[in-house]
Amino acid sequence: MRKLLSDIVFAWGSIGRNRLHSVFTVLVSMFTCIFLNAVLQMADTVYGDNPPFSNADRIISLVTDEFKDTDGRYVDGIYAQYIPGFSRMLRSSGALGVSETESVLVAAGDNVYPSYAGFVSGHYWGMNDFEFVEGRSFTEDEGGDGVRIAVVTDEAAEKYFGKGSALGKELEVQGITYEVIGVVRNYSSLATVKRHIDVWLTSANTKFLPSGIPVYNLDILARDNVSKEEFRQDILLALKNFYRQRNVDLDLTESDLLTLKEQRIASFGDSGGLFIGLGVIIGLLLLIPAINIVTLNESGIYGRMQEFAVRRAMGATAGDIVKLVLTENSILVCIGFVMGFILTVPAMHLIERVFFNTGGMDVTILAGDISFVNMAAICAFAVVFSLISGGVPAWRAVRKSISLMLKGGDNDD
Repeated sequence: MRKLLSDIVFAWGSIGRNRLHSVFTVLVSMFTCIFLNAVLQMADTVYGDNPPFSNADRIISLVTDEFKDTDGRYVDGIYAQYIPGFSRMLRSSGALGVSETESVLVAAGDNVYPSYAGFVSGHYWGMNDFEFVEGRSFTEDEGGDGVRIAVVTDEAAEKYFGKGSALGKELEVQGITYEVIGVVRNYSSLATVKRHIDVWLTSANTKFLPSGIPVYNLDILARDNVSKEEFRQDILLALKNFYRQRNVDLDLTESDLLTLKEQRIASFGDSGGLFIGLGVIIGLLLLIPAINIVTLNESGIYGRMQEFAVRRAMGATAGDIVKLVLTENSILVCIGFVMGFILTVPAMHLIERVFFNTGGMDVTILAGDISFVNMAAICAFAVVFSLISGGVPAWRAVRKSISLMLKGGDNDD
């Protein structure tokens, strides 16, 4: 322990004497951590089963106005008055919710904000597991016409009303005034193939504007004991029977009925392609900065050759010199990665504002806490990064003879 503390003291002194090199190493490590953290969190969002859409692999969402018959013609969607009858045809569903998303203007206070409003039934909240920061959701019984209640994300609440509680505040959408009864934690736009919603309103209050398409999306949740194959077969049979009763031969197969998670993964490429791409990105994140720091470390180490030669002459082994350099590099990499952890979310928010904020509507890339698995992976990455960027140039230097090191390390063997 005393030897380790001694190495740390020597390393810290060297860091102070080589400030430019130290600052560069910290910055490169910080940016590497930011992008690695972001990539892993985005992958976890796309491929994982995380709140608020933990049931995404058990929900099939039907956009019925996009169906075609066997002649290739679009067919009418399932209108609201027919949904109860269609629901009774389903044997494997645990719940059926309706939803409809529109681009709207939200008036709050003296300002108007472009937003996406989700008009949903009360079942929506039971099928998804949003984290309520304050307040509550609305129930199926509260979904009738005339009910004027709303749920907003925490980011939308701050945008509409400023800091402080949003409960009881009023906002106006399409000429109707709603009272906020709940605030949920914001979620990543990558977590769903649907629009990122800012405010949820009761489904009975939708005017189907500005889309002009008077058909709800149907979100069907499978019962726990039902396999995906059985679930798909049941929905397909129900749909074909529903349209057959209307003299329509529906052109639809089981392979067309993807769960929300399957749709999400398909939108980013299949899981194999996703992980190959992530592997390449992570490899580059390790290799490119490491090469830069290796080059810089080699330059710095050759400038310290005489110091290392004197240490060798006084009894220090090549391993002691490598350990000293690794200690210095590890301290700098650790500082950089800690700063990267802290700055990941602010950095991604900056990227969102600069590149993804369109028409005043916000896109959220990252949301939620970093998982333990991702944190462990990043820590392991930092260790490898430190070993490569600091250990390689140190070992190449100390392999030289003391006399050659005293000359500055020229004439490489």
